[in-house]
Amino acid sequence: MPGTDPMDDARTYADMAKSNANEAVAANVAAVAQAFATIALVNELRALRQTLDGLKGAVTDTGGYSSADHLRSINEWVERIAKA
Repeated sequence: MPGTDPMDDARTYADMAKSNANEAVAANVAAVAQAFATIALVNELRALRQTLDGLKGAVTDTGGYSSADHLRSINEWVERIAKA
C-alpha cells in the first residue's frame, strides 16, 4: 500500500486509523501513520541539510574562510594601519 511520498502515506494511514472502529487496529494504523510522518520529516531535514551544506560551500573559499571572515581581516588591517 505505501507509495512514493511518505507524507501522502502518513495522511492515508491517519485517515484509515480515524475510520477504523476497532481501537486496537486504529492504534496500530495510527502508529504506522506516525512512522511515515517521521520518515517524511527526516527526508525534509536531509534536503535542508544538503542545501545548507551547499550554501556553506558556496560562500567559503578553499581554506574554509567566508567573505565575512576576509572582510573582518581587512578591517583589522585597516585599523592597524590607521593606528600606526
